Amino acid sequence: MNKIIQICMLGVFAGLTANLFPSKAHCRVASKSTFEMKEAPSPSDWKRFHLMTPLDKNALWKSQATQHQTLRNWAWQWRIGWLQSCSTDQSNLVMCDMIIEQGLTDKAMVVRQSAVRAFAIKYKDKPSLRHLEILSNMFHKVENYRNGKPLPVCDEIVRALMTMQHPKAQNIAKKLASKHPRIAHLQQGLARQTKKF
Repeated sequence: MNKIIQICMLGVFAGLTANLFPSKAHCRVASKSTFEMKEAPSPSDWKRFHLMTPLDKNALWKSQATQHQTLRNWAWQWRIGWLQSCSTDQSNLVMCDMIIEQGLTDKAMVVRQSAVRAFAIKYKDKPSLRHLEILSNMFHKVENYRNGKPLPVCDEIVRALMTMQHPKAQNIAKKLASKHPRIAHLQQGLARQTKKF
């Protein structure tokens, strides 16, 4: 009888241990299936997402992609979250090229702004003329203006160009900014900072 009781107790303990201390594989499956990215993240989801490893974020991206869910399908908060991840850990995340490309044409201005930051970080050391043209063309797009005045994403574009290590980047930034006093002031301040170094 004592042996039967001991076996039962071991079984109960094993079940409790499995619930309290799930395996890493179980956690990854949970992380892929419990985020509802079409809705704004809860504070706990937001914290959990930013604590995920690059490996888990890659798995989460692949899980979403198999359901034909990418940046365009998610709530704007999630779109910014992914772009922030691509700004801080691009080398370990497989999806950043696609995320940044989609972000630059996003319907939400704040998302486009985050995409420009990520784009600048990705290409600032070895930008090509094509990268400069992408930002220059984006600066002129009608959705980046309201009542004829540039939205903050245009400031971000000029800031990005001023950080890029290309001989033509700063001249392009100066030309874009010249017709808009607010952005011209920003560009001139950034130019003075650059000369100090």
